[in-house]
Amino acid sequence: MCGRRTTSGVYEAYTTPGLVKRWLLGPPGWTMPVCEMDLWVGGTYRWLWREKEGGAQFGFHTVTSLMDFGSKERGTLRCPRA
Repeated sequence: MCGRRTTSGVYEAYTTPGLVKRWLLGPPGWTMPVCEMDLWVGGTYRWLWREKEGGAQFGFHTVTSLMDFGSKERGTLRCPRA
């Protein structure tokens, strides 16, 4: 998934629950069964990770505090090569 990405693509990866669940993984053997995000000022988000064996879990639940910075910057981001 690493490579040349537009800023709008990176923004989408950080703000779309289905995409966040694909890359924001915990240690091996963990899943992210809950990824809820309401990205408006005063909205909430809830993330929960669960261990497949044993059922241990941890997560975050908070109120968002976002700011409008006007128009989106245009450009690309690059990931370092391994």
